[in-house]
Amino acid sequence: MKHKLFKYLVFFVMMSNQGFALSIHQIAISRISDQAINISLDTEGEELYYFSSWQYNIFENMIVVEACFIPGFGSTIVYLNNNFEIPINTFDAQVFHLKVRVFYDSFQEENLQDFRDGIFTTPIQNDVVLSSKSANIVDEIDIKFTNPSDGKLFLNHEVNSGRIFDETGRFVDFIREKEKVIDMSNLSNGSYFIFFLGNDGHKTVRIILRKK
Repeated sequence: MKHKLFKYLVFFVMMSNQGFALSIHQIAISRISDQAINISLDTEGEELYYFSSWQYNIFENMIVVEACFIPGFGSTIVYLNNNFEIPINTFDAQVFHLKVRVFYDSFQEENLQDFRDGIFTTPIQNDVVLSSKSANIVDEIDIKFTNPSDGKLFLNHEVNSGRIFDETGRFVDFIREKEKVIDMSNLSNGSYFIFFLGNDGHKTVRIILRKK
């Protein structure tokens, strides 16, 4: 009887692991100091689970953060928040490509559960949030303007985050949340690049500003 009970228990645990689903709910990027940022990771599971370990790699302006979670006990949906400090220069104007990957049980590719891929820039004026994959899709952004432009750009829907750089790559200004009209008329004539940030990547638009 004990032997049969043990067999059923092992079978139940194996089936639970196979059906496990872990996903990224939200990622928030904030500035800690001139030399570090904080990446706040919210994850959601279909059963109780625990944070195990994490690792990161920085190559030029590419940052890869990987977090591993291990099984718990229970059957309710749970959320976890973990914070990771990443040492980068946050003072200079730069564009960073961030990849966040979450694993279940071990850092093996077959155990990869979810990932998020996005762009952020420094200096960080406000927290950069990467939420659900369906939100803030940059490919859906449509911009109406003339080129050369008088400084007014019209968007088809609100954007969550964006940055303006001059032709040398120097940070000029940030686009505030929920803006549908971008006003660059306060800037000097010249060439500028606008980075729109989204969960699925980024979009870059070159503007030649020529005010009358």
